[in-house]
Amino acid sequence: MTVETKLTILNEFDVREAELYVLIESLETNMLRETINRIQKDLALIRAEKIRQDGSLPLDLWKNNSAKDTINIPRSDMIQDFANKLLHECEERGDQFVIKQVCS
Repeated sequence: MTVETKLTILNEFDVREAELYVLIESLETNMLRETINRIQKDLALIRAEKIRQDGSLPLDLWKNNSAKDTINIPRSDMIQDFANKLLHECEERGDQFVIKQVCS
């Protein structure tokens, strides 16, 4: 391989790496937006149910324990697989995690 060919391959690798970062950031942004929308929708449903039951919305709604619901946020399989691989390859030292190998 010539030096020019190696430089071309390295430049292509850098471009693809940058594109991958943009895709991951976009995926995270979309997941956060979906999560926020789902939480807002669930809170609106809780408030509507509370108004329907009581007839009026109390001013101290945050003090009421009657509106306890759990919200399951879906995680992407790709992110879960990456997290599992990362945790599998790391070593815990005190309160820090040391990653021995990033890619296998």
